[in-house]
Amino acid sequence: MLKYIKVILFSCILINTTLLFSHSHDHSVEKNLKNEEWQIEKLASILETFKMEEIDPIWPNFDLIELPTTVHFKNGHIYSFGLPLTSKWEKTTVNEMDAHFCDHDHWGLTKVMMHPSFDIDGEKSFIFQMNSEMSDLNLPLITFVHERFHLHQFKHFTRHEEKFARYSNEWDEENQILIGVENYLLTQFLEQPEQSIEKKELLKDFIAVNAMRQPLLTTPSIAWEDLQQRMEGLADYASLKTFQTYPLLGEIIVEQAILMMRENKTSSHYSVVNDAIKGRHYFIGSVLGFALDYYKADWKLQAEKGVPLRVLLTRAVNITDSEMHERQIRLKASPEYKKISSEIRDQLNKEKQEIELVKQNYENIEGIVLNVSRPMQPISGGGINHKNIQIGEGRTVSIQDTSFSSSRDNKWKLRLKNIPIVFEDGSGGRSFKVEKDFIVHVDGNPMKLHELKAGSKLYQFKTISLQDKACEFTSELPGVLQIIDDELTILFN
Repeated sequence: MLKYIKVILFSCILINTTLLFSHSHDHSVEKNLKNEEWQIEKLASILETFKMEEIDPIWPNFDLIELPTTVHFKNGHIYSFGLPLTSKWEKTTVNEMDAHFCDHDHWGLTKVMMHPSFDIDGEKSFIFQMNSEMSDLNLPLITFVHERFHLHQFKHFTRHEEKFARYSNEWDEENQILIGVENYLLTQFLEQPEQSIEKKELLKDFIAVNAMRQPLLTTPSIAWEDLQQRMEGLADYASLKTFQTYPLLGEIIVEQAILMMRENKTSSHYSVVNDAIKGRHYFIGSVLGFALDYYKADWKLQAEKGVPLRVLLTRAVNITDSEMHERQIRLKASPEYKKISSEIRDQLNKEKQEIELVKQNYENIEGIVLNVSRPMQPISGGGINHKNIQIGEGRTVSIQDTSFSSSRDNKWKLRLKNIPIVFEDGSGGRSFKVEKDFIVHVDGNPMKLHELKAGSKLYQFKTISLQDKACEFTSELPGVLQIIDDELTILFN
């Protein structure tokens, strides 16, 4: 009898657990659908606002609706604004704005997180993946405007420094200490009340520290910083300026928003080396943009023409050489400087040790090395990883990498799933290890590793594809496959 009671109890528990899971799942789906509806309504409001606005309060000639917009969600729902209506779409209206809806991907666009000009039945559209599962539903919309502003920058901004811009001072201790002081001063600037005279003093201190730091940098490093701050920093500026001007997401206090975005970039797996190369320039550029607004400077068209933001701010702030020198002496003697110096030295030593450990771990991974170069055209994509580590000379390491990248014409595609260690060189090529028993299709012909090694060791191809448990790569672009020992390299013309 006891045995049957146990069976009944187990069955009841199983049924209740199943019902509980089902209810929880249904609730989650329902919540995500409500979030999706909210985000689409807000997106439509953003597009409609730019459609109706006759002046340019955000940025001169910034046209957010110049190109049709198509967004998709993880559940496969696709919404499009501005594309011609075809039989593949269901006509709908969002906030009185015409839109199209589809829950079947006819074009392969849901595999792309973001694309500046994706072909949909002969029409170009900006592709963006929305996220209805985030705790902050505003963030994907803020990111959307950031990415759309990049299209304006690519069309209107002078980027002469792009040809030779490359950072090489990330391991310089003195440079890193002064970077820490700059970050501290601009954080203090944001935290001061609007009418505080201390705000101008902090900007003068920033200019003094930046002037002290410039001689430490190589010319390509200076060009890199200026470029990143004008591109990424001003894209953040334009996005936040949009929602400050049009409170479509509720009241946004710009200073708090910038600090929150900065905290998001530095709270998890923070690296001073990574930050010097990339992360901080979003922060610096956006703060300098609002600082120039604070001085009511006429600066935006000058920034478009390539004038660095640090130069524009120095012009706007009234500071003499002697005053700058006095500030530099005072700042280097301050307790904040000493505290930042100690923290930076400790962090740099920690990151050097971490790189050595990663290199050792990579050697211990079984498999063969696969090197995949990028095509001779822009690539886009996205993904997640546990951590990014800069190892010098423009090379990075991605830990536990899950990502997808594709060329602009979508003929080159690389999908990685939880690869332990992925190296990326300065030109965007990837190196990682794959299983030895994988099969490569060269112009449609399947070949295993031993067959490749027994052949010519150098194969020209028109198409190539390979796949193992964690990697999927396909290309319809011509190139060369090279085999040396247990290392495969795919190069493109």
